Amino acid sequence: MGRIKTDGKIEEYRTGLTANAAPGAITEGGDGALWFTEGASPGRLGRLFPGSGAITEFTGGVALSLTADSEPAGITRGPDGNVWFTEKAPTARIGRVTVPPLADISTPEALGGGKVRLKARVAPNSQATSYVFKWGPTTDYGDESAPASAGATPGPDTVSHDVQLTPDAHYHARITATNASGTAVSSDKAFYVTLDGGVVKEKPVVKPPEGTSTVVVPVVSDPGPGGTTDPDAGALPDGVLPAGAPVLGEHVGVFPLSGFVRIRPPGASRFVPLAAGARVPVGSLVDTRHGRVVLQSALDREGRSQKGTFWGAVFQVRQGRHGHGMTDLALRGASFARCGVKAGASVLAREAGGRRRAIRRLWGKDRHGRFRTHGRDSVATVRGTQWVTTDRCDGTLTRVRRGKVLVRDLRRHRSVLLRAGRAYLARHRHR
Repeated sequence: MGRIKTDGKIEEYRTGLTANAAPGAITEGGDGALWFTEGASPGRLGRLFPGSGAITEFTGGVALSLTADSEPAGITRGPDGNVWFTEKAPTARIGRVTVPPLADISTPEALGGGKVRLKARVAPNSQATSYVFKWGPTTDYGDESAPASAGATPGPDTVSHDVQLTPDAHYHARITATNASGTAVSSDKAFYVTLDGGVVKEKPVVKPPEGTSTVVVPVVSDPGPGGTTDPDAGALPDGVLPAGAPVLGEHVGVFPLSGFVRIRPPGASRFVPLAAGARVPVGSLVDTRHGRVVLQSALDREGRSQKGTFWGAVFQVRQGRHGHGMTDLALRGASFARCGVKAGASVLAREAGGRRRAIRRLWGKDRHGRFRTHGRDSVATVRGTQWVTTDRCDGTLTRVRRGKVLVRDLRRHRSVLLRAGRAYLARHRHR
């Protein structure tokens, strides 16, 4: 899948796309994602979230059932907000994919006397949709409204809920909307209620994803990573704290920007979804294969901190108490078993199907922070840049989009300074 921006910059997305799938037509869906067809047998539909680049393929479920050799072809967003597509197989058919709602929270409205109206826009996409507002002094919220109906209209409608709040206090609010195809969770809305009962918008803790204003949780029939559609399932497990200042060598802040993000604190047996910002212990695993996060870590014990944006892989966060704020992200997960090449395979097959195969890939972007990404065969220290670390079968490839990166080759014990547009492959020692 490719995207070209107005400045001529081209970006390509491959992770999650089956080889030789033959992607064809593409359209915007009512869930804030891009949907596309794949004509190769058995025939698939794909979904791409532009903010994270995460691709999911479907051969069944999600209110559709594709048969072998169905050859999905044309695709479009219908007037009902859902996705419609055609199949070119001998038994020609037209199909529809129903999608989750969209939910976009607005700045609350002051009604006087400390009374505040929480407001949002909800698009049901022609399915019976309910919504719940949550609010409170932190992103842990604490109060929520009773479920209410947003109707079943194709497009967005305004919904609201009135609450009584204490003046001269800071608050957070969000909305969750649910229909039969899934759940959408809006970004966090931070605001301040003044002494005279007015409402002042504050800088959001969690920004909305690129191209949409909601964080979409996978649909009911395709629960996705973690096997759950409940955005609050497993919220704030042991060791995880509400959003706040990071602590050097102890906690870092993780704030979802888009997609579906999970965390697993040290000692936990499984990943849990992260719907809002939180402080997680150093040593935690963060799963950004289907989402994008802002990671905030402390530079010292005087309150200074740094931020970086990361996406595309599972990584472990590490930081020492005396490392001057250096924060290490070590790639984790995925299996290198796929790197094996069958005996008797041709040289071309070994090259195409073996050595250059990407196993895991972590993207990063920061502004002169102290971050290091650890691949299997090299370590990349950034100097205010955008870069990608890819663990391949033949080694770890570091590529720089902007700025500079210092790469340490762990096998050859040498360091290489990369500038924008350059790449370096630290080759793996095969035994």
